[in-house]
Amino acid sequence: MLSKANSTSISYDNEHVKKRRSVKITQGRQTIGRLHLICRIAVVAMFSSLLAACGGGGVGSPAPQQQPPPVIPVPPPLPFEAPPVPIIDSDDPFNTTEFQANYGLQSLNAHTAYAQGATGEDILVAIIDDGVDINHPDLDNNISPLSVDIRTGNFADIDTQQTHGTQIAGIIAAERNNTGVHGVAYEAELLVIRALDAESSSIADVAAGIDYARENGAKILNLSVTADSIPGDLRASLDRAVDAGMLIVISAGNNLPSDEAINRLDAISLYTTFASANGQALAVGAVDKANNMAFFSNRPGTGGADFYLLAPGVDIISSDVGGGIWQLTPDPDPQFFGVDLDASGTSFAAPHVSGAAAVLWQMFPNLAASEVAEILLTSSVDVGDVGVDAISGHGIIDLGAAVQPKGALTIPMGVTSLEKNSPVAASFTVAGAAFGDSLSTTDAFAGAFLQDRFRRAFSIDFRAFTNNAPTALNLAGQVYRRSQNRFVSIPLGESSQLSISARQNHWSERTVGSRFSHADFRPEEIEFTDVAFIAKTVFPGGRQFELRRGYSAPSALTESLGVAQTHQLNTRNTTSDLEAVVGRGTSISVQQRLSHNFDAIVSYSRGSHRNVLTDSMQHNALTEIGLVADLSSTIRLVVTGGKLDEEGSALGLTGTGAFSGIERSRTQFIKMGARTYYAGWSLFGTFLSGTTDIEVFGAGLFEDFSLIQSSSFSIGLQKTGLIGEDDFLAISLSQPLRVDRGRATINIATEIDADDQITRSNRSLSLSPAASEYDYQVTYKVPISGMILSSDFLYRRNPGHSAIANSDISLLFQLSSSF
Repeated sequence: MLSKANSTSISYDNEHVKKRRSVKITQGRQTIGRLHLICRIAVVAMFSSLLAACGGGGVGSPAPQQQPPPVIPVPPPLPFEAPPVPIIDSDDPFNTTEFQANYGLQSLNAHTAYAQGATGEDILVAIIDDGVDINHPDLDNNISPLSVDIRTGNFADIDTQQTHGTQIAGIIAAERNNTGVHGVAYEAELLVIRALDAESSSIADVAAGIDYARENGAKILNLSVTADSIPGDLRASLDRAVDAGMLIVISAGNNLPSDEAINRLDAISLYTTFASANGQALAVGAVDKANNMAFFSNRPGTGGADFYLLAPGVDIISSDVGGGIWQLTPDPDPQFFGVDLDASGTSFAAPHVSGAAAVLWQMFPNLAASEVAEILLTSSVDVGDVGVDAISGHGIIDLGAAVQPKGALTIPMGVTSLEKNSPVAASFTVAGAAFGDSLSTTDAFAGAFLQDRFRRAFSIDFRAFTNNAPTALNLAGQVYRRSQNRFVSIPLGESSQLSISARQNHWSERTVGSRFSHADFRPEEIEFTDVAFIAKTVFPGGRQFELRRGYSAPSALTESLGVAQTHQLNTRNTTSDLEAVVGRGTSISVQQRLSHNFDAIVSYSRGSHRNVLTDSMQHNALTEIGLVADLSSTIRLVVTGGKLDEEGSALGLTGTGAFSGIERSRTQFIKMGARTYYAGWSLFGTFLSGTTDIEVFGAGLFEDFSLIQSSSFSIGLQKTGLIGEDDFLAISLSQPLRVDRGRATINIATEIDADDQITRSNRSLSLSPAASEYDYQVTYKVPISGMILSSDFLYRRNPGHSAIANSDISLLFQLSSSF
């Protein structure tokens, strides 16, 4: 820029005439130009030709000389290997003719954001340029009525026949209306501020335009302009915009191959390096359709790399004055390698970033401008040297990656962002078998969200955090456990017996929270350290005493009815589901004869096991009192009642992190069973009904529980001596323990506003599964040459009380012997 006492001269690229022109501005006013492609190579080539034509000397007319052919330069070397352009499926609903018109949309991976409902709606983007075609069908509905010619104060004066501003506006927010091309943020609002034209432009007007944008609520400012310096009034207006929370996007400059542009931004984009920019200003270089860096684009150098990224800026199709779209006219001059000088430049890269910022900000209105900038920078595709470098800065913008979560994910538990959030990685719940598919199929979690480190809300399906009790039968595990157990029975006189079992830790009984599978088995890790015993004795007067250690509590009902061996393949014995919740531990039972036909039963069991979700020891206890009545020589009736006390769970339902909150529960139950003999057959039936009361401590999503009603039943036939004297047959139909009625009240975050305030909603969640499991089982045992052959057949309908679980059939044969 040449300065005189009373005037200033500026080099300006008219978009219709590719020549330098100088214009005079009134005294004391510096000038600014639209950042179109400045053809320095062309200028050098032009002066070289003139010097060649004027060379030579002598008297008289010079002899005509043959002009040498033009020198076609070698294209500049690419500074990095271009990464692949994102792919959009041909059947993607956003893969329209409009979308395809500007390759920049695909390069940005914009369709990924569109699929999430992001359009830039309600985001006001300010453009300081040479005006727009206000009647353009792709722009007219998105131009704010506050738009103005900063010099005249009139809206009508923004209308222009110059193309630059119309192109910029189209890249940002051309409408998605099946006409022409659509912008990156096709529902954003454009605050068009005309401060430039082909004849004269001043920095003072641009500074005034920035203040106007700030005063009228613009969130994003697009500056596709250039100048030789940043005077105080321009910098002051930019600082005020930053203080107001605006994001400023500035084109990096088109000054290569000049030496200084190799490692330095254009003057205005250098503002991104100032401390007063507060991380809210981005400088944007250009890449072409193949993600190659444009030969003309200023590079940031080490000083400007932290806030520099690349975006499409070569041969860009956008809106054109007159209502159509720009028709590419590649320059025939080989000096420019075939690019269209009027559709190429960092001028056109910057609005791609401005549009992306509008889309991002609409999705997450609680972001600060510095966070929008940081997300766009850190989501970019790294190119060149690993990390931030002096050529490509952070890399090529990727809007699809920008709208994905970043950092640690948390579940909001309070009413302000990150106030009481619970880590997603530590939040999980296991539904006991009785709850079936209730938690995994409910719609009560609809609308819930989690947050990333930027406090952004992302929809989440909490059903994915629920692990239903396993439904698959681990037949291999059963066989291995039985074969590897070591069992010995020692008589202790005529009325007492001690049974000792040594078994392997990896195949011990598993209860609440266990997700062990046969695939986890590693023989080298197993040791015989799990010793269990059962001590029984019978006292005079009809009293029996039993002490168990290391076994799950026995079911007084099935023991008294003699049907315990009916369910050989069920991982959960239908009448001992409550006992399974207790876990392995210590149990004591006493049976006292009351009269010739009546016995009383009292038992107490206490189990301890490690909850795999919380990694803490859980203690549960079961107390049961019952009466056994022999109504005749062929009919026995058993009635028991009692309570199950659980710590940190309810019928096996437990959780951690956001799903914690169950402090303790108590299940009161009654069991009834009957057995009768007819023609050598034993007919039996059992029924259990329970009511569970749950206490919560309010730390998780579960706020309250109603009373939980549950039940199970079993009916069947047994016969010993069906074919031979000692063979045994059992046939049964059963329903495992199932929640029949019960609801939980959950409190989830459903909305978040721009001030990080969270709206929470109470939801009612049914705990009753959608289906009931029914098990049809046949067990047959026969002694063969001192060994026992067992065969078990099991057909299960809706395993795990799941409406979508496929029915299954299991068949197991075992040959065993004792020695």
